[in-house]
Amino acid sequence: MLEHYAVYGQRFPEDAWSHELRWRIMASLLLKGLSFRQESVRQEVLRVVGEKIFASTVLSLDDKRSIFTLTAKKFLFLIHEQKTDELTFFYTAAALSHIYRFIVRHRIQSGPFQFEDCGKVAFFPGTFDPFSLSHKGIVRAIRDLGFEVYLAIDEFSWSKKAQPSLVRRQIVSMSVADVFDVYLFPHDIPVNLASPLDLDRLREVFAGRELYLAVGSDVVANASSYRASPSPGPSTTSITLFSAAPAMRRGTKLTRISPGFKGM
Repeated sequence: MLEHYAVYGQRFPEDAWSHELRWRIMASLLLKGLSFRQESVRQEVLRVVGEKIFASTVLSLDDKRSIFTLTAKKFLFLIHEQKTDELTFFYTAAALSHIYRFIVRHRIQSGPFQFEDCGKVAFFPGTFDPFSLSHKGIVRAIRDLGFEVYLAIDEFSWSKKAQPSLVRRQIVSMSVADVFDVYLFPHDIPVNLASPLDLDRLREVFAGRELYLAVGSDVVANASSYRASPSPGPSTTSITLFSAAPAMRRGTKLTRISPGFKGM
């Protein structure tokens, strides 16, 4: 459908906003398939991405560029989240080969790619046990405020018996696979919010961008990190808290509740 979507616009005229929105939805559905546990589904998505999108003789170079700049980061994130069998590995290699040929051709004919740079990052940690529609609604609300959202899955919870972290991470990955500008934070970079050194490292990861912290209001009320007295140093600035109160889950906007990160 993505390959021939331009024909739809010619046959059924509509406003540009609706046309692009449907195009983005179809692209997100394609990415959703990469998060499936069934190898056969992911293999078919990889085949379509390689053969029907980036090796397509129907899509123009500009059409492929639009799809690439929209999906590239999400695509790379998703193919690394799932363990693959040998056959899926070859499907992935074939898809990446088609993408690489497209990248080379584009750089020769049109120059480097221009990606939209989101200057604000929201770091959203939690156990997410399980990741619910309310969580997804909150993530979308933060994203719609102009943030690139990174979800950090806690390894364990002191207050409840949570599912294994890798299980929770896979559930989150499947849940947000179709949401652009939302990613899982790498699990090999541990971040303890009670540690100023970890917060400084987090800021280094997102150097040159505004860093915000998104937490639930219940976490702010109960976690020891937020009840402690502020300590001097760069970790006490440039991070803002957002409320995840029940009212927000009903669709209201996020509320900025602190001009700086207190309790460090």
